[in-house]
Amino acid sequence: MNIDKPLTREDVERLLQEAGSSAKLVLQGRNLEGIDLSGLDLSNASFYGADLSGANLSNANLSQIKLDFANLSEANLSNADLSEANLSEANLSGANLSGANLVEAYLVRATLYNANLNSANLALAYLSKADLNGADLSGTNLNGTDLSGVNLSQTNLGQTGSSEVNQGNFVTNLFRGRINRRSYLVGILVSYSAFLVPLFIFSRIPLNTVVAAIVGLVVLLLGWMAGFLFSISLTIRRFHDFNKSGSYYLWLFVPFINVYFGFLLFFEEGTVGLNRYGPPPRPSIDLFQQG
Repeated sequence: MNIDKPLTREDVERLLQEAGSSAKLVLQGRNLEGIDLSGLDLSNASFYGADLSGANLSNANLSQIKLDFANLSEANLSNADLSEANLSEANLSGANLSGANLVEAYLVRATLYNANLNSANLALAYLSKADLNGADLSGTNLNGTDLSGVNLSQTNLGQTGSSEVNQGNFVTNLFRGRINRRSYLVGILVSYSAFLVPLFIFSRIPLNTVVAAIVGLVVLLLGWMAGFLFSISLTIRRFHDFNKSGSYYLWLFVPFINVYFGFLLFFEEGTVGLNRYGPPPRPSIDLFQQG
């Protein structure tokens, strides 16, 4: 195959099929300018993702493509359509994403070190825990972008302005993303402990003065509030895992119906792949925001 000739979607699908599930799809430095790969799953090429480093993907249609763990370092993605694309944990260091459409794209834990995002549209994108060290974000649309835990050191915000960058905080991030069943079970046990442990200590302390009683009661209430808030966070993120809104939490207060939803929380499998609340959680136990 002529490496200088622009590849077509059919070429990529054939190469993907030839690579199979055990080999990495390698398109390093290839010419893919203007190609339509929308909706294509390139993440199944191998666990380490496809290699598109240095490839020319300018003006390409990559909407809803799956490129998690892919190597796109130094790739030219200028003016490409990457809306709703899955680029979670992808390597985009030094990539040219100027003018790219990244609306609702998933870039969780992605590496964008020294990437050019000048005038890109990142509205409603998921950039949680991404590395944007040294990236150029001048003129970038960050409206509604999830930037929780993002590394923005030495980042050029230009006209974007740091006042528009919302990296979230610990409390708001507790209600974002998804958790799996094991994390939910462990988290519920932890949240109950936040109430039971202070209660046990409270019952063992001699409250022979009014001050001691008040202090003990305050500690008990604080423990209960922390445990209750954390349990709400866990439940909402567990609903997110099977693509349900956090408002479903209210069903747990309805007699009989709450049994059904309680069953779902403990036993329902999460959405395979992406859903509107982000990429799937890792199989390990993680009680806090995963991006």
